[in-house]
Amino acid sequence: YRLLSYEKSLLTKASLVIVVAKEAYKRILKENKEFSKKKLVLVENLESKNFIKTPVLKKRLYSKKYFNITYIGSFGPHRGIDTLIRSFIHIKRFNQNIKLNLVGAEENVYLDYLKRLIISNDLDKYIKIKGWIKTQDVMTYISQSDICTVPHNSNHHTDTTLPWKLSQYMLAKKPVLVSSSPPLARIVKKASAGMIFKANNPKDCANKIMIMKESRKSLIKYGKNGFEYVIKKRNNWEQKSSLNLLKA
Repeated sequence: YRLLSYEKSLLTKASLVIVVAKEAYKRILKENKEFSKKKLVLVENLESKNFIKTPVLKKRLYSKKYFNITYIGSFGPHRGIDTLIRSFIHIKRFNQNIKLNLVGAEENVYLDYLKRLIISNDLDKYIKIKGWIKTQDVMTYISQSDICTVPHNSNHHTDTTLPWKLSQYMLAKKPVLVSSSPPLARIVKKASAGMIFKANNPKDCANKIMIMKESRKSLIKYGKNGFEYVIKKRNNWEQKSSLNLLKA
């Protein structure tokens, strides 16, 4: 409530407001009837096509004997990493060959909570936490993954925002697993680039992971579809977002 009140006060002073997702664009207009549509600009959080030119390290980061799931990015309560971890409570009963790689950790109270969650559920052999990595190494971690994920928990913020990592995964031709947070679900469904699980629902997340693991042909198709959505259908920084920003 405090943040929404602060937002309303800022909107009255702004000459231009930029949002990164269609859902945010609609929300602001809906919640602020007096705000002029002419002042609002959508500049989606889309990656540059040049991301695919990033050199990939030859060093093997993940063991090929596992089905590797990767999350790359900041850690925080809204990110849904806890849902991913809890999904392995269900997964470990049926499959011992799946590894969850969480990349981008920084020491804080939330990371301590995640570590306790892993240990208390005896999941340490299924989940690997890696600290913050260099930007130029992101593509290497993605390239060695079987699927990549954006597991956002659903709340007022995540339901109206779009992370860069989604288009990065798609540019790398990786099938994606996302939560039902509206911006994520909309894009993945439109692109047919992967699967969607119910946000905040570990069991459904686990079910979708198991389905994806057993559908190798589908994974290749998802990866191809995602790449075409970003490149051929012009959903990238150069051909969409930057044009809106420059126009603004």
